[in-house]
Amino acid sequence: MFKSADDVGKRVASATTRAEKLTQAAYRTSAAFQRNPYAVSVWLRQGEIEAQKSECKAYNSSSFRASLHEIRALTMTPPEVFEPKMKNLCSEAGVAVMFVPELPGTRVYGATRWLNPNKALIQLSLRGKSDDDLWFTFFHEAAHILLHGKCDVFIEAEDEGRRKATRHDKEMDADRFAQDFLIPSSEYQSFMQGSKFSLVEIQQFAKK
Repeated sequence: MFKSADDVGKRVASATTRAEKLTQAAYRTSAAFQRNPYAVSVWLRQGEIEAQKSECKAYNSSSFRASLHEIRALTMTPPEVFEPKMKNLCSEAGVAVMFVPELPGTRVYGATRWLNPNKALIQLSLRGKSDDDLWFTFFHEAAHILLHGKCDVFIEAEDEGRRKATRHDKEMDADRFAQDFLIPSSEYQSFMQGSKFSLVEIQQFAKK
């Protein structure tokens, strides 16, 4: 309940400021790549509204890192299995995971930001509708939470910014984290050197 007209005004001002920040962040990542920053802003706000309804414990980096190992084991399971489990594991560590379908003009795969000092949000669009895109994006966004500050809004989109030559250092950090977490480089090199690349060998490697 609002206590007074002043309280209403403060809530509205706070929401407006938050929306403006999301639009500015969306515009910074969209201007050069023909995405609609206002559509991106709406998409971000949808995720934020859904995340506010989600109960999470206070963020704990050790718990979140541990949850990622459990989630990695879910990458070979169907959505009806992995989605509720990954959401629960992350919420126990202070991270809300929201699946919000992309809107026309957004071209986004995922986004990460902090809703408050104790609750982070990973928002996924399922763009591309492939397991590869989903899991790489999830672990990429998880890296931003573990490795980077709480003031930035990170948006992963389909554009020239996904090319390594033009990516920001923090994005490169997140790329490396996701790559190594999903396929450790030592295991990949071993597979490349000793495999005949038969279907059976590839399937066995994918299950590791």
